[in-house]
Amino acid sequence: MEIKLPNDKPYFILGKYKGFSSEYFIVMNAITEEQQKIIANGNTVSVHLGKYDFELNNENVYVYGELDMKNHNDLDCIEDNVNITFSDKGYIIPANYKYDTHTCESVNGFIGHRETFSIIELVEYGHGCIGKPKLCCIHKVNSNYFR
Repeated sequence: MEIKLPNDKPYFILGKYKGFSSEYFIVMNAITEEQQKIIANGNTVSVHLGKYDFELNNENVYVYGELDMKNHNDLDCIEDNVNITFSDKGYIIPANYKYDTHTCESVNGFIGHRETFSIIELVEYGHGCIGKPKLCCIHKVNSNYFR
């Protein structure tokens, strides 16, 4: 049985990046054309998502703009620029996930899960969870922010 997954999250945490002296959550969210222009001009824009306010600028944004998950240039840009730390365990996504419909196949009426070590699979799932907006931003947030 195919299960439709929620697609109304204001943002999606793709994973974590652990550096030598700091740790960040990697967050994906929708942006407007106006917000995209502000970032492109090297300025900071505040984005209110859920109960959080994010400051987006060239210092914490990995990639932003129009996202086409079928475009190899977009996928290469994500793989080349988004830093996610994978430990011995990957990140969990629904098993049998279908990006085009943002669904998964149930196993005996339950959603199964699997590990992934693929940034692209995480971005596909995250993009679906935030409603597949045309314009997106992937950025880092200090890990203390969500505490």
